[in-house]
Amino acid sequence: MYGFPHPSGLPQTIDQAADLLIQDLLTDHIEAMSSLSDEEFESLYQGVAPFLIDEFRLWSGNDVLLAACIDECHACGESPDPARIILKRVVERIGDTEGIIIIT
Repeated sequence: MYGFPHPSGLPQTIDQAADLLIQDLLTDHIEAMSSLSDEEFESLYQGVAPFLIDEFRLWSGNDVLLAACIDECHACGESPDPARIILKRVVERIGDTEGIIIIT
């Protein structure tokens, strides 16, 4: 991931975190993520959650992003799971084809 948008070097919003992740995806990954079943999402989540927690320093220093994720969890009626919230936003944004430009 390149160029975190905040001086601390970490994304401060769910959208910033999602954008950074999307920037790192290959076209094949974007296509695959655009049509994930619930089971496939869960499998993906299990694989990447530890990475997201570590990379974005959730629970260990990035209090602004953590608070944003927890607020989002409460708004959706879900238990606090910041990595899941970020990954859901990635999938939502990939589904919004108007917001993604793929350069090959």
